[in-house]
Amino acid sequence: MIRRPPRSTLFPYTTLFRSIRIAPGVNVDFTVDVEYQGVEYDIPGRFLTTICPKCAKAGATYFEGILQIRNPKKEVTDFIQREIESAKKRGVHATGIKEVKGGVDYYLSSIKYLRKIGRELKRRFPGELKESPKLFSRNRQTSKAIYRLNVLFRCG
Repeated sequence: MIRRPPRSTLFPYTTLFRSIRIAPGVNVDFTVDVEYQGVEYDIPGRFLTTICPKCAKAGATYFEGILQIRNPKKEVTDFIQREIESAKKRGVHATGIKEVKGGVDYYLSSIKYLRKIGRELKRRFPGELKESPKLFSRNRQTSKAIYRLNVLFRCG
C-alpha cells in the first residue's frame, strides 16, 4: 500500500507549477520526488493545458451575432469602434468587420454585449433599432437551442 503525504506538503510545488508557462494544447507528464518523515514518495502528475472559452473565441471566426449599421455616420462608427475596443478587456471580441452595400456589419462574440451596444446606439443617436434572433444550432450535451442575433441600426 502506498501512503500519500498530507496535502500541505505539496503547497510549494503547486506554487512553482503555476509559474511555469506551457503553450495551450501541450500536455506534460512529470514526477515529483518528495521525502516526508523519512519516507520517499514519487508523485506522478500531468499538466493538461487548455485555453479559456473567452480567449478561444478571440482568435477564431466564432461569433454569436451581427451588429448591422445602415447609412452609417462617422460619429456612429467611431462610437462603435471605441466600444468594441473597450469591450476586449471583458472578453468580447469583434471577429470580423465587413463593409456591405449601404453600411457595415460587425461580427461580435457576445449576444449580451450586442444587445447592450444596440440599446446604447438607440439612446445616443437618432435611428431605428431592430433585433432578429435566429436559431443557429442545438447544444449536443444539453439540447438547448443556440441562437445568433442580428441587431440592425438604421441611422436617421
